[in-house]
Amino acid sequence: MNVIKVLDRGKFDYFLVGIDKSGRWFYCPGDLEGKFITNTDTTLKLDTPSFRQVTFTGPTGGALVNIENGETVDHCDVVFTVLHGINGEDGTVQGLLTLAGVPYTGGGILGSALGMDKDMQKRVLRDAGIPVTKSITLYSYGAIPDFETAAGELGCPLISKPACSGSSIGVRKIQNKSEYADAVREAFSYAPKILLEEFIRGREVECYVLGNENPKAFSPGEVDMRGDLYSYEAKYQRAARWGIIYPAKTGEKTKAEIMRLAEKTFTVLEGSGFARVDFFLKEDDSILVNEINTIPGFTFLRSFPKEWEDAGFSCSSIITCIIELAVNRYIMYTKIKTCFK
Repeated sequence: MNVIKVLDRGKFDYFLVGIDKSGRWFYCPGDLEGKFITNTDTTLKLDTPSFRQVTFTGPTGGALVNIENGETVDHCDVVFTVLHGINGEDGTVQGLLTLAGVPYTGGGILGSALGMDKDMQKRVLRDAGIPVTKSITLYSYGAIPDFETAAGELGCPLISKPACSGSSIGVRKIQNKSEYADAVREAFSYAPKILLEEFIRGREVECYVLGNENPKAFSPGEVDMRGDLYSYEAKYQRAARWGIIYPAKTGEKTKAEIMRLAEKTFTVLEGSGFARVDFFLKEDDSILVNEINTIPGFTFLRSFPKEWEDAGFSCSSIITCIIELAVNRYIMYTKIKTCFK
C-alpha cells in the first residue's frame, strides 16, 4: 500500500499479484480501493471472484497466464517485489522472474541469496575486510557445542538465530545455560542452519543504499532503543513498535564511515536497486555490519527521512528510481552472450 500510494501515476499503471500461503499467485486487476479490508489490516482478499490464479510460463516477456485455460490475462513490464523472507527475498522468486524474462526490482539471484543467508554473508564480508560480529555456524545434522564452549568463544550473553530467516523470527538472547537448549531448538525449527553470535552492547543503526553499479548511501538513521533486542514484536506490533531516529546521533566521521561501509557492503554482496544495511555501533564508536536487507520494508515511506529530501528525492522519485534501476539491470543482462553459435 505504501508503494502504490506514492507511485507516479503519470508514468506507471499497476496491478497487484497476491500470493497465498500455499504459494498460489492471484491476478488482482483494477485500482487499490476495496481490495484491502481496512487501512490497518492490509490483508488482500484473494477470494474476490474477479481474481484469477495465474503464473508466468517460460520466457513470456511479462505475460501472466490463467492456469485454468492458458489465456494471457495481462502483461507487466516490471515486477515490483515487496516480498520478505524465504521464497520471497532469498533468490527463489528472483530466479523464477529471471527465467520468465521479466525485469524485477531489488537484488538479483546471488545478491538475494547472500542477503538471506547470514552465514554465507558473513564469510563474504569478512573476506572483503568488512567488520562483522563473531559467530559460530551450527547445522541440524552436526555436533552442537555445549553452552560453556559457545560462551567461552562468543561471551555471554549470546544471540541465537536462524541463518536464513528475517524480521528477527527465531532470534533469542541467551543469558545463561538454562536458556541455551530451548533457544537453539527454536532457531533450528526455522532453518537447518543457525548462528550463535556475540551480543553487542551498543546501538543499532541503519543505512539505505540506492543504485546498481555505483550505489549511493543516504544519511543513516538509528533505532530508538527501548530494550536490548530489536525483536519481531518491536518491529511489527503496533503497541510495541520502536521508532527510527533521523539522523542517527553520530559524529560526522562516524556517519561518513557508516555510509562508506554501507556502499561497500552493497557492492561486495552484489546488491542492486535498493537495500538497507544494518549496523551495530559499539560503545567505543567502532562499527560492525549486522546484515543487509535486499528488500527492506517500505514502511519508511510513512516517515520519509529529511536527509533524502535534502538530497533531492521524494517518496515518488525513490520508487521511480528503483523501477528504472530494475529495467537498466535487465537491459544489461540481455546483452550478455548465452551461446557460441
